[in-house]
Amino acid sequence: MPGLPFVYRYVPVDERKMPFLDCFYFNHGDQYSFKETTKQACLEQNIPYLDLFDLWMDRGDLWCQERLMEDGLHPNVQGYQSILEDILNWSPLTSFVGVDGFIQPFTGIAEK
Repeated sequence: MPGLPFVYRYVPVDERKMPFLDCFYFNHGDQYSFKETTKQACLEQNIPYLDLFDLWMDRGDLWCQERLMEDGLHPNVQGYQSILEDILNWSPLTSFVGVDGFIQPFTGIAEK
C-alpha cells in the first residue's frame, strides 16, 4: 500500500512577469529541477506524486497564462478550479476515496 498522495502545488510561472516583487525571479528551469528532486524523493518512499507542473506545461503557455493572476505567479479562480479537477481525476487519490465519497483511513507509509 503506497503512502499518502503527495500533491505538488507549484504550477508554471509566467516568466515574462518576473521578477516577482522586484526581488524573486522564478523560472521554469528552477521549478523543473525542484519538482524532479521532490518527485524522486516521493518515488523512493513509495509516495504517489501528482506532477502539476508537467500537466500544466503540456497544456501550453496560453492555457497556463489564462489560469494565473496578474502577478504571473499565483493561480486565479480558473487556475484553482483546474488544480481541483486535476486532483479529483488523479487515480492514486481516487483509490483513497470509497464508494460513499468519503476518504478512507490512512494505514501508514509502506515499508520497503
